[in-house]
Amino acid sequence: WNKKTDKCIYLVDIVDGEFVGYGEVRKSTVKKENFYSKPSIGYTQTWPKYRRKGYGTRRMHIMNQVSYQYYGVPLHSDATNSEAMIQLWEAQTQLANAEKYKEGKNDRYRFLGLTAIEQL
Repeated sequence: WNKKTDKCIYLVDIVDGEFVGYGEVRKSTVKKENFYSKPSIGYTQTWPKYRRKGYGTRRMHIMNQVSYQYYGVPLHSDATNSEAMIQLWEAQTQLANAEKYKEGKNDRYRFLGLTAIEQL
């Protein structure tokens, strides 16, 4: 990230007193950039012993709520995504919580609205 042009919000994920992972919602402050009106997942990580338990998905939805709260728009994916991140986003498109779209040569995703965290 670029501290001169990006505004970041950091989340720490704690479950039952245990540090599970963290995430970063990133938004560009430069109007010319593709990311200006599209807050995105700058980074997210779940510690290995907590993976495959839904914490990453839950964190994505919390990050989406943060995006709505601070910016009034849904959370987007980055322009480049790891295989694990693509799987998370594809699962959300299958549930009709998100959609895939093309931006230049890149496939990106965005949430379609808010999702109740209690459902996850």
